[in-house]
Amino acid sequence: MRSLPLALRTMLIAFVPVCAALTVSFFAIRAAVADLVKVGLRQTLRESQETIEAVRGRAEERSRKLIGSLRDHADVRAALAIASSAGEDGKASTQMDRLVLSLNQVLGFDALIVSAAGRKPVAGVQRHPDGDRPLQSAFLPGDLLGANREFVSLEAGNYQLTTVAIKAAGETIGYISVGDRFEAKSEPGLGHAVLIRDGKVEQSAIPGVAPPEVEAEVRDKCPLGSAECEVEFAGEMFLVTTIAHTHGSPFRLLQFQSMNQASQRFLQAVLKVFTVVALATLALVFVLSLLGSQSVAKPLARLLETLKQAQQTGEFRGGLQTSWGTAEVDQLAEAFNQAANSIAVKQGQLDKAYREFVESMARTLDARDPYTAGHSLRVAHYSRAVGLRMEQNEKELEIIETGARLHDIGKIGIPDAVLQKVGKLTDSEFQIIKAHPQIGKKMLKRVGGFEPYLPVVEFHHENHDGTGYPYEMRGKDIPLCARIVHVADAYDAMTSHRTYRKAMPHERALQILQACAGSQFDPEVVAVFAEQFPPDKSPFNEQEIPIQLLA
Repeated sequence: MRSLPLALRTMLIAFVPVCAALTVSFFAIRAAVADLVKVGLRQTLRESQETIEAVRGRAEERSRKLIGSLRDHADVRAALAIASSAGEDGKASTQMDRLVLSLNQVLGFDALIVSAAGRKPVAGVQRHPDGDRPLQSAFLPGDLLGANREFVSLEAGNYQLTTVAIKAAGETIGYISVGDRFEAKSEPGLGHAVLIRDGKVEQSAIPGVAPPEVEAEVRDKCPLGSAECEVEFAGEMFLVTTIAHTHGSPFRLLQFQSMNQASQRFLQAVLKVFTVVALATLALVFVLSLLGSQSVAKPLARLLETLKQAQQTGEFRGGLQTSWGTAEVDQLAEAFNQAANSIAVKQGQLDKAYREFVESMARTLDARDPYTAGHSLRVAHYSRAVGLRMEQNEKELEIIETGARLHDIGKIGIPDAVLQKVGKLTDSEFQIIKAHPQIGKKMLKRVGGFEPYLPVVEFHHENHDGTGYPYEMRGKDIPLCARIVHVADAYDAMTSHRTYRKAMPHERALQILQACAGSQFDPEVVAVFAEQFPPDKSPFNEQEIPIQLLA
């Protein structure tokens, strides 16, 4: 974006938001239309379902009346009388088969089942192309669920039955169930029927969708008892409604209606109108943006060129031209001039305050313990020398040096009784001491401009092999600046007098550093330290320390 000409960028700033707004508007309108279509589709499906239920209800009522009209029929009573004693002998079974065949010839259904008073089916018949056949006992359902519409699986497929109780003298003497073979179909305006049994698809009219896909979507999104749900197949959304399901029955009849197809036509019409309006709007906005960008971009481009020249020189002292022919640009140039003067003054004050703050913090820490006076100064000197030898740039050297000056600043929060204790620290006291890196980080994090030095303050006690603190970091995971200060800090501690021991000679401290290289210290940093301060060279010489460190 920044590589584009200013005029083009200015135009895009005005043009792109409009495009984005139109795009968002389109998708919002599309979503709203889809929601409206979905609501309308639900309502249509409900109305269609109610109509279908009404038609089916009337058909069932006719079936019930037809069966009820036969309750005094001799064959019906004979069938029910035999049903009450069915299974006693083969003669009764054969007579039962003849009676149900005869009865279905009168009623004319695809399937007829006679049940005893206890709802146990005892005989049945199903219609084949070559004539009615008795149902074998293996294909009779376990029981029927009363007078509700019910699906059953018989020898020739799935049937949707209507069950009617037959009574005599006020008592139920049996049941007759009649119905037709069920075939899942796709009906215009209603969608695709799917019959599910015990979670498995028995019949499906959804084109191009395998039964396992239907089963998985229904299982995850359409639990038992849900009247409506939404599923998706290959990016196409379907609204699913439960057409029939009797409590306790393994069968569910669902209707799948494609919402994509239902909304596609309407969306296409909306898209055509929206496209025409959007193109006209974009053309108008493009022209206006182009004209407006030219009036602003040209003088701004000249002003920016002047600022680039100031950037190349590295000094911005103001003095920008304030007569560019555009009032806003002139005001901007004048504001730049005033800002440049103010920045120069404030920067000088900030640099001075920054140096004074660092010195004050370091001296405050050193003043708490005469045995550690000058410790931070020496660690900063050693660290800068090692960083310079490791070819760190000036910015990195400044981070290493200043971070070393502040590395123990967290000890300000350690009680004197622990910090200045003569003798070995207890485990609990050592835990208090180990908190000073995190205390230092919290202190400096609240002060603007100290962010670059936080790694030194927080990680200068992490060991190369992961045994350090506070985070047990290891190897290259520890920032280089912290690894350098860690070596310098340890060296100065060994070569300084303490209440519990005398200072070690330079040669002995160097031997310890080298012995611990790879475990406590970074081997590369130790090697550079030994090169910079060999055994025959005293590492601390105040004449070599920069004046700003001694100030």
